[in-house]
Amino acid sequence: MARAAVSGRLGTRPRLRWRVATLMERRTENATASTLVLDVPDWPGHLAGQHVDVRLTAEDGYSAQRSYSLASAPGGQHVEITVQRVADGEVSPYLVDQLAAGDPVELRGPVGGWFVWSPDGTRPVLLIGGGSGVVPLMAMIRARRETTDPTPFRLLHSVRSPAEGYYGAELMRGDPGLETELLYTRTSPDGWPRRPAGSPGRTSAPSRGRRRPHRCATSAAPRDSSRPRRTSSSTWATAPTASEPNDSAPVEADMADMTHHPDGDEYEDGNTLAGPLSEIFAVDLTSARGRCANCGVTEPVARLHVYTRAPGLVGRCPHCGHVTLRMMRSPDDAWLDLRGTMTLRIPLTAK
Repeated sequence: MARAAVSGRLGTRPRLRWRVATLMERRTENATASTLVLDVPDWPGHLAGQHVDVRLTAEDGYSAQRSYSLASAPGGQHVEITVQRVADGEVSPYLVDQLAAGDPVELRGPVGGWFVWSPDGTRPVLLIGGGSGVVPLMAMIRARRETTDPTPFRLLHSVRSPAEGYYGAELMRGDPGLETELLYTRTSPDGWPRRPAGSPGRTSAPSRGRRRPHRCATSAAPRDSSRPRRTSSSTWATAPTASEPNDSAPVEADMADMTHHPDGDEYEDGNTLAGPLSEIFAVDLTSARGRCANCGVTEPVARLHVYTRAPGLVGRCPHCGHVTLRMMRSPDDAWLDLRGTMTLRIPLTAK
């Protein structure tokens, strides 16, 4: 399970821009999550496992953006994202509870080229997801179904209780060659053969014997970010504006302070950097491999630990914690500090 995703690469492409999408339909997944079906003009297409950035802008120009995995298979008429409401979140409560059919919302994507799957009919694929972390895995399952790809899939999906599941009817219907196993951590259905994983006395499940090697994709439930926020009752403008975040000056001085180690702070993976970096580079950098200037280990950008509480974004080596990347932006410029990265190998062609 050391690998965080199925390896994939995207070649050069036009720089991503913000598009205005329209909510067409909302489907309830559980008490706290909904799937939003969006009509996105001139959508360029995506790969299963990619995500989009969603931006909300208030009437006073304040804006906030979050990343959400795509749930739909590539090639569909509409784009789907599944959003879980975070109780103290700034963006997710609005998307789940207030965004109405016909309302516009700004969207940028598709983003990310590391955590992707394309039909190839090779060795079996093991998908592991917790809670809403199943969303990008569902896109992979749907892509496999749409293309009738014969690759054997096995999905392990962990949720706290049956009431907090996702895509229940669709997953239970099953597909040929798809094995689905649900794991409950708090409460399980009556007569369920396994005790919930979080129950006292819980032991590991017995081995099922030797299996063929798998390609492995793992996905955890995303967070609604720890950036400074407004309350969930914030009033967002229904029509996107051209406003950008306020300039943080002097930026160079702020970047010099972005070296603290946020012990105890939650971090996100390197896919958080995909959208911001796409505003600068015409290649996907999540699959670029950087060598840490401190410990010398080489890892893809997608595996960095990204902290968002500092001014801007701070990427740290997942092995030694050394700052390898710092990024800030103003309405007109972006600052990128790569002094903590010895070398960065960037794929220029799709492989």
